[in-house]
Amino acid sequence: MGPTQIDDGEIAGLTLNLTGSFDPRVFLDGLALRPIRYELSKDNTVTELYRGKGPTQFAPSRRIELDSAKFSVPGPKSIPHLFDTLLAAVAGLSPEARAAWHCLTARTADIGVYWTNRSNCGTEYDVPSRIVKSLGDAGISLRISVYATDEAIEKACREHGAHTDNPTGEPPPAHN
Repeated sequence: MGPTQIDDGEIAGLTLNLTGSFDPRVFLDGLALRPIRYELSKDNTVTELYRGKGPTQFAPSRRIELDSAKFSVPGPKSIPHLFDTLLAAVAGLSPEARAAWHCLTARTADIGVYWTNRSNCGTEYDVPSRIVKSLGDAGISLRISVYATDEAIEKACREHGAHTDNPTGEPPPAHN
């Protein structure tokens, strides 16, 4: 059995992560994507925006070294559509956001996919070359985050004689 091609149900979503010395708030209105959170090094605060209510701000237990912002890309969960939406949002940056964009130290598009363990040989995740080229032209790195579904974990544990409460399958340590 060969690898299987990803289907839309296996895509968790696409986020854009921005990092550098900038005011992340410039992208809240200047980038046509849904903001999730931003971190400000100047006042060491994190603001979360995705909980379905007003912004939640807090001071983290660590020191924020670089400003950052995270955005969700809306739309149908297909690789071409999500990346096309992301690239259109970047192309449509306001002048103020465009100036900040060029000062960023990192721009990462993170596509989240679910490993379903439907095939013993794996699953392929194709990102068309035109998208990879466009990401590179915009200075955006690509990250692929693979998340295992509960069903996939259970199947893998069954196939390898392990249990989810003891995934290694090793006997528990002896008590003396």
